Amino acid sequence: MKSLLYFKMNDKENYVVEVEFINEIIKFRELAEIPNSDPEIIGCLKHRSKIAPIYDFEYITHKKHNDINENKIIIIIEVGEGKEKDFIGLLVNEVKNVINIEEEKIEKSPEYAKLNKGYINMEDKILNYLDINKVIQNIYVPEE
Repeated sequence: MKSLLYFKMNDKENYVVEVEFINEIIKFRELAEIPNSDPEIIGCLKHRSKIAPIYDFEYITHKKHNDINENKIIIIIEVGEGKEKDFIGLLVNEVKNVINIEEEKIEKSPEYAKLNKGYINMEDKILNYLDINKVIQNIYVPEE
């Protein structure tokens, strides 16, 4: 059985990610700017005495910017290990809930779905099961 955080980007895009990677879920708040940063980075905030860059998940998946407002949610994700642990944030539209799914219900993802581990076919929707390691590899460069 897998425990997965279910979040949405819009009415047609539903995602899940393993809860073990989630550190915290917070409402959007004003971010500090990062001059000359990559376009998917919308700013940063202080989280547990570390600076966490915040990434626009809409930009990561579609190369277009999300409308940023106080109704958005930031999912804080742990990256790295031990003393080298850092945090990043993903700006998403809505966090629904945690769902428990039997592993047999997860369908393998095709090669072209570059950020997915698989799909979960629900009665009324399909959930994209994100491979958070692939998402992080796509966006996160640890400090030297």
